[in-house]
Amino acid sequence: MAIKFELIKVGDILFDKRRRRMGNTMASRDEVFKVEIISIDVERESATVRWNGNPATVWLRKSLEGLYRKEPKRKPSIFDMARRQD
Repeated sequence: MAIKFELIKVGDILFDKRRRRMGNTMASRDEVFKVEIISIDVERESATVRWNGNPATVWLRKSLEGLYRKEPKRKPSIFDMARRQD
């Protein structure tokens, strides 16, 4: 379940889950990235974060509330399902 902005603290490690297409196909898979909270600005409802080890950027409340406290489960991709049938 996504987290509320009020519950985010400096130093938290949260997770961002995205569904991405694999190249020039209709196949897609879930990707999970770590998001480290560096600082929080309550007045502007934003936070400075480091996404997947990249340089720090500012994220607004709406983006932060889409993050997860625990690493979310990934839906299996087409290739994962093909491996299970063998």
